[in-house]
Amino acid sequence: MLSDIVIAQAAKMLPIAKVAEKLGLTDEDLIPYGRYKAKINHKLIHSDRPDGKLILMTAISPTPAGEGKTTTSVGLADALNAMGKKTMLCLREPSLGPVFGVKGGAAGGGYAQVVPMEDINLHFTGDIHAIGTANNLLAAMIDNSIQQGNPLNIDPRRITWKRCMDMNDRQLRFIVDGLGGKVNGTPREDGFDITVASEVMAIFCLATSISDLKERLSRIVCAYTYDGKPVTAFDPTDDLDRMEPVVTMLPGWNCDISHCTLYNELPDEAKSYIEFLEKQLVHVIQFVSTGAEREQYLLKGTWL
Repeated sequence: MLSDIVIAQAAKMLPIAKVAEKLGLTDEDLIPYGRYKAKINHKLIHSDRPDGKLILMTAISPTPAGEGKTTTSVGLADALNAMGKKTMLCLREPSLGPVFGVKGGAAGGGYAQVVPMEDINLHFTGDIHAIGTANNLLAAMIDNSIQQGNPLNIDPRRITWKRCMDMNDRQLRFIVDGLGGKVNGTPREDGFDITVASEVMAIFCLATSISDLKERLSRIVCAYTYDGKPVTAFDPTDDLDRMEPVVTMLPGWNCDISHCTLYNELPDEAKSYIEFLEKQLVHVIQFVSTGAEREQYLLKGTWL
């Protein structure tokens, strides 16, 4: 009997563009990752196409090796396609921990599996890695804040935010880090979660928009102060509620500047706008774009 990987590697794959074409998707709808993988543009959610029918596959009584939901789902999708039904299968992305554990791969099995099987099981499009990086950025910022004088008064014994990685490694569940002297941080108890079980992943799954995602991330409680007050990912001491927007109206220029190659050729209104930006940013602007083409820019000031 052939193994799953032998079956997968013997399969002749169609280019992902051909697969998408069968589903009525265009090149504009795809974000390709090579010839055989692609993401679908999220804007299709707002398409005026009629909704299809949804079949949910689930199971009970889990076993160490799994229950076969993925394999059954792939087989069902194959059967529906063979009957002439336009069918798309949605599976959750594999995590490396279970892939290298007892359960093995998460792309199906036998002749009911998704290819390229190795790519799907090993990193795929990198999305889980992106989630882990976002999680660990916050962890690094917490420790760096403590190292730089602890302005938020964080109690190192009450940091609730763990680092994460896409692997089941029980040795890292509870650790002590920050050892090796002052330059290496503050010694404290720490630990790692598996990325797919992190709060960032949960928020990513629940968010309904970019603004909702940012709002949920900002409310993450990552630690407590020595006074027992919660510390969130967004610093509430910024007092945004008390801030007022400042709107400055500037005169525009109703003319074509795409032909300008020297700063002095710009209309006075455009130069005033650039100088206003410099003042607000406290920074000298060196280059000014005058159009979409590569050569449509001009040099302002001295380039060092």
